Amino acid sequence: MPRRRYKPESLALIGTGLIGASIGLAARGRGFSVTGWDVSARALRGAQKRRAISRIAASLQDAVASSDIVVLAAPLDATLAHLRQVFEFARPGTLVIDVAGVKEPVSKRAAALLARRRDVCFVAGHPIAGSEHSGPAAADAKLFARRAFALYAPPQTSRTQAYEAAARFVRKLGAVPLRIAPRDHDRAMAALSALPQLASIAVALASGDSGAAIERRLAGPGYRDATRLAESGFAMWKPALSANRANVLRSIRAMSKRVSVIQAALQRRDWRVLGRLFSAAGRERRRVNPR
Repeated sequence: MPRRRYKPESLALIGTGLIGASIGLAARGRGFSVTGWDVSARALRGAQKRRAISRIAASLQDAVASSDIVVLAAPLDATLAHLRQVFEFARPGTLVIDVAGVKEPVSKRAAALLARRRDVCFVAGHPIAGSEHSGPAAADAKLFARRAFALYAPPQTSRTQAYEAAARFVRKLGAVPLRIAPRDHDRAMAALSALPQLASIAVALASGDSGAAIERRLAGPGYRDATRLAESGFAMWKPALSANRANVLRSIRAMSKRVSVIQAALQRRDWRVLGRLFSAAGRERRRVNPR
């Protein structure tokens, strides 16, 4: 692969929603010139209005061919659909990174394309950051600050160099690179991302199904925290839930078992068991998300 210096001023965003526009804001703050392309003209205008992009590309080819770093910031299904064209239009030495929330299908598709384009670098990525809101209007330059950014470089000619280049870019966004294999990433995301999302939906719906006359002024921080993700859009989640279905179902079964134990303990008035569950849950929460 030809040696090439990755220029921080040359970045293309394929997708200008929440994550793409946030990357654009963070990158522009570090001196990048950011070109944006999106199938949604509305998203492009929104990203330009927020100054997340320097210019709107005339086409996908224009965006990719004019940049040294290309970030695929579209949903999973669109990312998989665009990958072939991105590899086709990329100049030799281009670094391509995606940010989809499921990594196995992206890594497999990229590996096949890398076999034909040995002069392109690819790293599968996923910023562990987000919001229940979507679109460029919700973008935040500090969205990735001190947050983990999962990275995996599939086998390729310049695998080490590709990972190191992606890690440097991620640090410029304020994030912390985390090397992880796609299979491990997807299992973890089923438990740590998809499960909270689905649990939030279940809590919001179950509170309405409880039969109580809910007075909204009685909803405190506990309800708000537990149901914040219920406002997330299904269109954003559908591809990830479909692609990671087996892992998500495994996590749901684990939660269902815990709910059954809690229900049985309440029915028996077994406060000792409930106390142990509270303590164990607190320890697990502190282990995964220490203060």
